[in-house]
Amino acid sequence: MRSLAIVAALALGSTHLAFADGDDLVLVPSLEELEAVEALDRPDDQPERDDELLVRSASRVSVPLAEAPGIVTVIRASDLRAMGARTLYEALRYSPALDVTRDSFGFYHVAVRGRKVDTEVLVLLDGQRLNSVYDGHILYEIPISLVERIEILRGPGSSLYGTNAFAGVISIYTRKRSGHQLQLQLATSGGDRNELQVNSFFAAGYGGVELGSRFRLYVSVEVARDGGPELLVPEDSLTRNRFDPDTLESQSRSCDNQPVDQCPDTAYTSLPRTTIRASTVVESRRGLFVDGDNLSTGVHAIHVDKGPFIGEFDTLTPDSRLRQSRVLANGNYELALRPDRAMTLSFGSNFDLTDVDREIQVSPDGFKENVDSDGLFPDGQLKRVDFTEIMLKQDVRFQWSSGERNTLVVGAEVENTRIHHFAFETNYDEANRRQPEFGNHFDFALEQDGESRTVLSVYAEDLYSTPFGVRLVAGGRFDHYNDFGAALSPRAGAVWRLGDISLKLFYGWAFRAPTFEELYDQTRQADLGQYVGNSTLEASRIKTLEGAVLYTLSLDDLSLEVTVTGSHSSISDSIDRAPLDGLNNVFLNTSDVESNAASADVRAEFLRRRLSLFTNVSWQSAHAEYAYVNPDEGLNFVSDTELLNVPRVRLNAGARGQLTDRYSAGLLAEVGGTRENNERTPLEKLHSFDYSPYSILQIYVQAENVWNGLFVRLAARNLTNTQVNDEPFRPNRMPLGIPRDRLRIDATLGMDF
Repeated sequence: MRSLAIVAALALGSTHLAFADGDDLVLVPSLEELEAVEALDRPDDQPERDDELLVRSASRVSVPLAEAPGIVTVIRASDLRAMGARTLYEALRYSPALDVTRDSFGFYHVAVRGRKVDTEVLVLLDGQRLNSVYDGHILYEIPISLVERIEILRGPGSSLYGTNAFAGVISIYTRKRSGHQLQLQLATSGGDRNELQVNSFFAAGYGGVELGSRFRLYVSVEVARDGGPELLVPEDSLTRNRFDPDTLESQSRSCDNQPVDQCPDTAYTSLPRTTIRASTVVESRRGLFVDGDNLSTGVHAIHVDKGPFIGEFDTLTPDSRLRQSRVLANGNYELALRPDRAMTLSFGSNFDLTDVDREIQVSPDGFKENVDSDGLFPDGQLKRVDFTEIMLKQDVRFQWSSGERNTLVVGAEVENTRIHHFAFETNYDEANRRQPEFGNHFDFALEQDGESRTVLSVYAEDLYSTPFGVRLVAGGRFDHYNDFGAALSPRAGAVWRLGDISLKLFYGWAFRAPTFEELYDQTRQADLGQYVGNSTLEASRIKTLEGAVLYTLSLDDLSLEVTVTGSHSSISDSIDRAPLDGLNNVFLNTSDVESNAASADVRAEFLRRRLSLFTNVSWQSAHAEYAYVNPDEGLNFVSDTELLNVPRVRLNAGARGQLTDRYSAGLLAEVGGTRENNERTPLEKLHSFDYSPYSILQIYVQAENVWNGLFVRLAARNLTNTQVNDEPFRPNRMPLGIPRDRLRIDATLGMDF
């Protein structure tokens, strides 16, 4: 069946270079067309083996997963349906070497191999960057239930992608196949209240159609309205630290050390959220203008509007509202320079417009500052930050195949990013006195307003298949920034496939450029303990040596896939958020970090795929040498310590049984080790926390093709109602941490047609 699919795809006239099972490079269909053809013949409950998958995130050409020049995990559409994932952060929870947490604003963060820094993980949607160029923030809330796949590349990827591809790259690929699908989902709140209230709704639709004989159109829309969990916050940062100057009572809205059954309604927080993703992609068939050419364009619109969770200073504040709207557009034209497509030339354009509006309630209604008569805030202390980012990128790429053993890709990019607008307003001044009108009542300039960055990049990658069965990859990228300097990102490696076993070894450099916020932002002077910009920052850099062993076995009644990985990384000039002062801190290049990581992933299918099992275990260890010496300020902090704020050991496991041809049931488990505060600086030692190991269990039942493509899924998340907490901004003032969602019931109804 697979050979027939390849022949059919070849008949469509599209080919790319990839590795075959033998010693040579051979022509295979493009990833999109091969997947589309195979999908017509493959039942939903029989996805292709992982070693047969073609992946594109680890190289500039599509290659089989087992031979990809990188350590890649693939989450397919069938996996997303089985786990009931609606958002990107839900989809990533069960992947090896990843850890998902949530902060006091309700933003999600993903640690890769023990590093929990947004600016060190690159997230792409159809090749376009989702990281904010201003502060590096990533929209992990983006709906993804109807995407085709997610590829997770662990390790440095700057030789392919430039900045942010530091610890890993997460690539989302939208669906591009014929057919239609609809999904509806209802869910309960997942909070601490005794009753399970249905307060979340999700709807999604997809369609792929032919536009005449030359074009294909793919459209997907996903809309989610989540009422948020009602989670109890027994103590926030005001409970023991801010008292009413008149009554001497705590100004906190939390329980204030009362018994749980006597806690007021104000002690429960939620995270109401509306998220929308709409994607439209148009692709032409080969031969649009001349023989062998093709054109593709895509537009993605994303909107997130979320209400209060806990608040900026780990304080229960009910009137915050965070909005972000984003439009991504791209176009690519590929021209075949030879009839056999051994030489191609591509031209691409990308556009990104992002508008961010954050209305932040810093302190709750009726808050009193112990200053003077202007210290009463009936509506609380309020702050508003809004900015607009605009990015334009042009690229040109040349691909050349020399015989059947070698393919070379070279290219150049130019990218310009501008903070078109930046505004900062508060209703208080430097002395915390209430002001009658919103405005910038602080003595600092908005240096980031109107700032721009131009990046010129050149890159090359060569894939060579030796006569001895070893595939070699070598390449690099040079990026020149007009605002801080240049970065070189080389990479080299080898893949040796011996029947069912693949051996991989790679070495590469990567970097991440300082963000506009880290370079220029002075608005955080208004926030105690926060970080302000430093225009002298250098890029953080990493050197990584990593390897992997992959083993696959396929029999009539058994399919087994085992992946074991290991890595060592050396980070220099790390841009740290290690607090030095309780008032204000400056972004600094202050740490060198040595880290080690290992993982093992086992997937098995028995009884002709009627029983599926998977488990992965990850271990990581990071050691930081921190140094800050400033004789003018009388500061001399030098430390040598382990980084413990991410679990050193994580375990994920799952099982799925096909009860009948239509009905299946399964469970998913997520286990994390202990987490403790880092101790790089004296102040960080005071921000102490020690969270116990945790386990979260999900069970589900699913019915496929109940009637004319109708499918139903019912799931219970966090079945044991386990209380799990994440690290707050100042753990010493919120000792119980930031609560995660509790027991939640999801019911999903969908249709394929």
